[in-house]
Amino acid sequence: MLLDEVLGNRFAVLVRSAQPEALFEQLRHPIWDRLMAARIAVLPCGTTIREIRGVTVVAEVDSSLDQSMAPYAGCALLLRPDHYVAAAIELPDADAERVSKLVEATWNAEELPSLLKAGPGAAAA
Repeated sequence: MLLDEVLGNRFAVLVRSAQPEALFEQLRHPIWDRLMAARIAVLPCGTTIREIRGVTVVAEVDSSLDQSMAPYAGCALLLRPDHYVAAAIELPDADAERVSKLVEATWNAEELPSLLKAGPGAAAA
């Protein structure tokens, strides 16, 4: 299954780690729930797949992401519904307040819930 299929058309918080539970424990800011962001764990090749409550877990089939993801070790990537990386968040979620302010500056509080339910094309009005 391709990662794009796992992500769907929604906000997602993605971590790549053999121990994603520890990283997700650090994502406590309410912005993640407000965005209804899916939590996606990408396990490096050779890591045993296990179930993590509230997290979609996938495993790499090879080590092709090692080099490109190395700068983001210990980070969570906020992915937009169109799969572009909106932010790389150093954990604990030190930059989450900036993400929250960006969301608030982009959409007013009344619009945000309907935009999130409508999907990525809704914001292009």
